[in-house]
Amino acid sequence: MLRILNFFRREWAYLCEVSVDQRRLLGGAFLYGVATPVVYVFSNTYLWRQSADPIVLALFNTGFFGGLWFGFLGNGLLLRRFASPRLYFLGCLLQGLVPITLVTLHAKADSVALLLGLVLGVAGGFYWGNRNYLTSELTVGPRRLKFISLESTATLLAAVLSPVITGWLLVLGERTGWYTTQSAYQVAAGFAFVVLIVAGLLVAHITHVLPPLEHLRIHSRRGRWNQLRLLEVFNGFVDGLEGAIPLVILLTFVGLEHAIGTIDSLAAILASLGLYLIGKWARHDHHINLLRLWVVFTFLGRALFSLLYSTAGALVFYTVEGFVGGFRWNSMVSVVYETIDREQDGQASARRYAYLTDRELFLNAGRVSALLLFIVLYANAPEFTIRYGLLLGLAAQIPLLVLAKKQIRPRAQLDSPL
Repeated sequence: MLRILNFFRREWAYLCEVSVDQRRLLGGAFLYGVATPVVYVFSNTYLWRQSADPIVLALFNTGFFGGLWFGFLGNGLLLRRFASPRLYFLGCLLQGLVPITLVTLHAKADSVALLLGLVLGVAGGFYWGNRNYLTSELTVGPRRLKFISLESTATLLAAVLSPVITGWLLVLGERTGWYTTQSAYQVAAGFAFVVLIVAGLLVAHITHVLPPLEHLRIHSRRGRWNQLRLLEVFNGFVDGLEGAIPLVILLTFVGLEHAIGTIDSLAAILASLGLYLIGKWARHDHHINLLRLWVVFTFLGRALFSLLYSTAGALVFYTVEGFVGGFRWNSMVSVVYETIDREQDGQASARRYAYLTDRELFLNAGRVSALLLFIVLYANAPEFTIRYGLLLGLAAQIPLLVLAKKQIRPRAQLDSPL
């Protein structure tokens, strides 16, 4: 018992090292993680119930990724007049409205999947534009990876219970006859809306004053930033394939909402543990090693699924993807923030959001390209695309790894810790 108490004391002290504003940002991330399964995963499963067509899901996600950059751009225009924490709240509000609209349309939802995805993407652009901007401003130096890992852990901890509870809620009524699946989706959409409102209000109370936004475009002629743009295209291509194919694999081989929710929760448990340990012990120069681990494990998981092409293969694949997926995002986000710091040459950070918006354009160009490729391939060879489609992402992982290594700055050149 004493050892357990000492463990929690150490972890509480670790959390208390961050500032009050950082804790508010972490709290918002945690609550956002609670609502995310309804906003994204179960929006996709709802569309699947209406159509059972992977192309509908791909169109929904194409609209989402395509709308993200427009959300970033619109948010940037509003940042000239409104504070970032307030616009963060707006992003939460708008995202919560999309699942409500989806379940209200009912059977007509699949016919407007692209439009709904576009609206969700614009709303997500407002949310992520301000979350990235606030994170970039509130964390500087070699300890940034620690904060990002803690943020990812908070989100994943929320994802441990939320998917499984929501997933079983959505199918339990159908099995027992207590309520309809449609009414369950309506309740879940309403719950997600309330949680997002609370998350937005929490972050809206951040007191850190950000510099006035002066620019939405950059004119960098430096090779390093152009390398980052190319890096994000490859990163987006990998992410675009992962935005559609894994969910179709689960829906095809495992089942509907309850199975997906349970698997998501189990994967989140492993991912939370891995990311928390990374946040405590990984150093700045471990970014590339984490990316290498991600490449190796994802190759093994995808190769096993392609070989087995069964329920067992799908479960192995999804477990591996869930465990190592955070390795890529934690390292990539840290690389992006560090590159932005270098581009500014120690000047005032008024251009920081412009860099984030520029990066988002290339990231989502890669995502949309991957989804359009998926639609073309699936329309011509459905089984081949589901079985081997994710292996296409491996072709983008090697140049991604090489370009990321070029972006890493030696630790001795970093700014002093927070």
